[in-house]
Amino acid sequence: MPAYRDAPDRYLAAQGAGRETTAGAAPHVLPETARKAIEAKLDEFGFDFGADVLLDFVRETRVLREPYTFESTKNLSRAPDLLAAFGARHGLSRDDLSFLTAEDLLAQADGETTGTGVDRLRVIADAHRIRHARQARVHLPDVITGPRAWRSSRVRSASRTS
Repeated sequence: MPAYRDAPDRYLAAQGAGRETTAGAAPHVLPETARKAIEAKLDEFGFDFGADVLLDFVRETRVLREPYTFESTKNLSRAPDLLAAFGARHGLSRDDLSFLTAEDLLAQADGETTGTGVDRLRVIADAHRIRHARQARVHLPDVITGPRAWRSSRVRSASRTS
């Protein structure tokens, strides 16, 4: 099955089809009691529009939600590929990139990426890699219920983590 970003027509076509089948249908008529309840709440919260305006907004946003969701998802799914391409251009492996935070990378985005900047990213990635290895050596029980459980935790030796 193709990814969302690779086949937009596959995912968005159903929405267009749905609009065509309901276009000739009679619009939903809101019962008067529901309309009055909505209008009362709108007045209570200080809005200066009525139920019809609110419901028109809801209808329109429901139709537009899918294309906007698609664009957001497409952009988010492209991010790892773009990061990997950035890393490849600058000699950073995917493993190196996995130890960098978004802030580390964004600090480089503000200026031109130079050899010094990439070296700085390598140093940061190495420091985070070492910190991760140290943290992986600490093993805590699934649930700490008191001092006895805490004492049963252990730190693995460095030779066992390699």
